[in-house]
Amino acid sequence: MEEKRRREIDDGERGNQLPVPAIQHIQSFLGGRQAARTSVISKSWYVAWLTRPNLYFNQRCFDEYRSLRFVEFVKKTMKRYEESDLNINGFNIRLFSRYLHCTSDESIVSTELIKKILRLCVNGADCKFEFMSSCYVLPSELLATEKLQSLSVLGCKINRPVGGRVEFSILKSIRLEYISMDGDLFKDAFPCLEDLTLLCCHGYKQLEISSTNLKWLTIEDNRIIKVNFTIPNIRRFVFAGSCSPLLLLTAVSKEWECDISLKYLHHKLNESWFHKLTDLSRKLSASMCKVSLSIVFFGHNGVDRRASCSGWTKPKLDNLTLSVPSPFFGYDFLLETLFVSCHPRFVTQYWFPDPCGEEKANNKWVKFLFKRLLQDKGSVSYGYSERSLIRETEVEIFDDGLDEWQPLAWRTLLEHGEGRKGKRKIRFRLEWEY
Repeated sequence: MEEKRRREIDDGERGNQLPVPAIQHIQSFLGGRQAARTSVISKSWYVAWLTRPNLYFNQRCFDEYRSLRFVEFVKKTMKRYEESDLNINGFNIRLFSRYLHCTSDESIVSTELIKKILRLCVNGADCKFEFMSSCYVLPSELLATEKLQSLSVLGCKINRPVGGRVEFSILKSIRLEYISMDGDLFKDAFPCLEDLTLLCCHGYKQLEISSTNLKWLTIEDNRIIKVNFTIPNIRRFVFAGSCSPLLLLTAVSKEWECDISLKYLHHKLNESWFHKLTDLSRKLSASMCKVSLSIVFFGHNGVDRRASCSGWTKPKLDNLTLSVPSPFFGYDFLLETLFVSCHPRFVTQYWFPDPCGEEKANNKWVKFLFKRLLQDKGSVSYGYSERSLIRETEVEIFDDGLDEWQPLAWRTLLEHGEGRKGKRKIRFRLEWEY
């Protein structure tokens, strides 16, 4: 039936067909099922789909009881590409089987598939693998290829080749998510690497990255303690985790941005935590870096009053964002110790017009900041105040309509919130005495 439809369309539109490369370009924007459906348009679209340079295999297009059909579909497709000597510019495979272990059919097929793809790939190809299985081990052949331009891998295990090197001589972008690593994958140099993203990866305690071309680095929710970077041309560094990493950073020669997000999950903030925060802030502010620090506190019992504030340096930060989603004791000591740890140019917060639950605790913290930073910034109950070094404080609110910051008076904050939905962004502009 489909063949008859294609024949009828071809008879009616002969001479008006798009070139196959143009059709394949259109199909590249579609998912696997959508691209397959275009094959009934005409013979040209059918040929374009059969010879497309960007392959997409999604196991979810086959239900759990049709896994064998998925395996056969993959084998049949790859056989056609090998026999026709077709090249592959891009590849995306998504496997969701809970049986994806080293002896399963899906695992064996996946390994064979990756090896075939590497043989058929042209230089500069883009590959994306989604396995969702901590048991599956990525084949070592993938780490030794020199053909890939970008690589994205989700949900598997990566072992560093025994006695071998990780090549990737032309690779520009790497994204690893939910990956278990036995060794330091980035020990070797990546001469062309520009963008590196590590999300929820584990299995290592130390990370060493050396790349003269790396411009964008993102590390989120990774269980690392020590990081050593040689990245002279970095433009933006994003880190999110539950602890401050021990950062060894080679000085960079150009301006760059850094966003640090920390979640403190323990009941008390102690001296060690603030020392690590100070050390991290000092190393980042030593370079020409625009640092934004965001801290979320989940503790209920406040700050350990034994934490020493004396003798610490005061690194400069561009922005500090604090979130206190639960009732918190020791606001004064918390703010004072943070200002001893770093001197931010801005303190950015959110205000909720109709607060409920955690939003009420957040608004309570914002009210405290207004009181301490504007009304009585120098008055504390335990002697010397770091806030006395603040020469001037201004408050601003972000106007979504004008897309800019506007001056704000504390007495008008509630008026700004009336009739509005969602949170409002406000910031305290601090001018320090040096």
